[in-house]
Amino acid sequence: MSRFYAAAQSQPRKKVFLEEGAQNFTYGELVDQLGRLTAYLAASGLKPGERVVISAADPRHTAVLFFGLIDSGLVPVIAAPDLRPSEFRLVATVAGVAGCIMDAATLDNCLPQAHELRLVLPIRAQKAKKNLVNKLLGGGSRAAAPADSYPAVLDTCEPTAPGQLWHDDHEAYVIMTSGSTSAPKAVSIHHGALFAHLATLGRQFGYSADSRLFNILPLYHVDGLIQGPAVASLHGACWIRPFSFSIPNIEPLLLSLYRLRASHLVAVPTILSLILRLGREFADSFDYEEFRFVVSAAGHLEARLWEDFQSAFGVRVANLYGLTETVTGALFSGPGNDCYRIGSIGKPVDCEARIVGEDGAEVAQGEIGELVLRGANVFRGYLGLDAVNAELFLDGWLRTGDLAHVDANGLYYIDGRLKNVVIYGGENIYPEEVTEVLNQHPAVIEAHCFGVDYPEWGEILVAAVVPGEGFDEAAVTGWLEERLTHFKVPRKWLQVDALPKGPSGKVLVPELRELYQAGGAAQAAVAGGNVQERIFAIAARAFRVSTSELSASSSPESTRGWDSLAHVEFMLQLEGEFEIRLSATDIAVITSLGAAESRVSARLQH
Repeated sequence: MSRFYAAAQSQPRKKVFLEEGAQNFTYGELVDQLGRLTAYLAASGLKPGERVVISAADPRHTAVLFFGLIDSGLVPVIAAPDLRPSEFRLVATVAGVAGCIMDAATLDNCLPQAHELRLVLPIRAQKAKKNLVNKLLGGGSRAAAPADSYPAVLDTCEPTAPGQLWHDDHEAYVIMTSGSTSAPKAVSIHHGALFAHLATLGRQFGYSADSRLFNILPLYHVDGLIQGPAVASLHGACWIRPFSFSIPNIEPLLLSLYRLRASHLVAVPTILSLILRLGREFADSFDYEEFRFVVSAAGHLEARLWEDFQSAFGVRVANLYGLTETVTGALFSGPGNDCYRIGSIGKPVDCEARIVGEDGAEVAQGEIGELVLRGANVFRGYLGLDAVNAELFLDGWLRTGDLAHVDANGLYYIDGRLKNVVIYGGENIYPEEVTEVLNQHPAVIEAHCFGVDYPEWGEILVAAVVPGEGFDEAAVTGWLEERLTHFKVPRKWLQVDALPKGPSGKVLVPELRELYQAGGAAQAAVAGGNVQERIFAIAARAFRVSTSELSASSSPESTRGWDSLAHVEFMLQLEGEFEIRLSATDIAVITSLGAAESRVSARLQH
């Protein structure tokens, strides 16, 4: 019997698998939906090994589709809920998909590219249908949605247990990651790698049927999907996801940890930084018997943040190092003392690591070289990119592109990167991909993107452009938003007369960084314009809108692009522009641009 179904079936039917707060999702419901999905897929005409794009905002749908497709021998291709048509076209082309199951609104936008697929299934919410008893009880049954939509289509299927345990060499899932060649690359993970690493996570972090994993990271990234529903289900644990992450939810997050008795919190360094900054008054949030430790993943955990967080909240943070290409992890610093040290990425667990020089030979202890990995959790290569894969592997070892060294105790430390990847709040951005798109804009003569260090986010992407006739930053930003996922759009712009280049024609990124830093200092010194004008300019950049669309009454509800992450960026840019420090109360009450002006003005007077 397939693994996810079997693991869910082994748990009591009434036990909660997903705890969302008002409504929970039990293991019994999970088994029922997986059984019905198995029957539907068997009748769909798709064959084992064929790929299906899944794009869903609802965490239940994402989990069931991910598990069900894998158990049926099909291959889910993970995509963001706000997938753009151009991105869908790239995914479909690169991964060679046969079907898609997507939120209806997203699917409608992508239909020109999706109509030729053999399976096209929209996801539509089932609306509550009230009757007298349900009204009195405050609940409601679910009204029938169209039978050709998900999950309503499951009601037409009789539950069927998936009967086959797929071989380790069978492909499990595909997830897209941008590459240094500027073309998106499809990371293919096989069953052997997926389930080997899920077992590693369970052993390393001590997961069991008593574990309660608090993970609100995005499910279109491996640290949300694999370290949330996937690892929870295989260990009979409870996955806690009462809401998505946002700044206003910092306090509810900390209160929910205690109220819901979470045993682990899985987060990224950006979230830990915001919790540290805005949640210090809830320092006892982790002080209860059931809580064990925090897991930090998907980005570099700075030693100071690590130490300050542990000191403020009295809880251990385990640091996980890994790549999308290693499922999620490879080296672990904690939770046990044998591999734990602040500032370190720890030791390899269930895989091998070594440091090599430019010649591929292993360097001496303490010397800096490239970190390479080998093990059951390491993927086998990008789909359709044989030449790239030949460069990526060194005699069977995966080249991470990270510079590192190992000490006498076998602990590894990251010293830098060979790659140009920009890690923005745990999201990987490859500047070459953005540069290629940006250079297609008619008002851009030439452009080059690069990363710079930035508080809270780790790094941000800066676009240096040689502007052409009619260049407008807001307009170009909006143009990019239509072609790239939101987090890939540059956060800062640098206009130059010409890009600095070396004799070979290569753009000199260090010189661009110097120009950017010099320009930022000059801008801070001049600080032109009144407070409102400057706030509107910052808001326009943060929310990717024109200043003409903004007013003092502009709020998250009335302003497109003003989501939780953009709100974080807005706050940080206000602090940088005005050289102030906003308090937790300031941030909480800034619910409009008028409120922002009031709070900033008050801080400037202090």
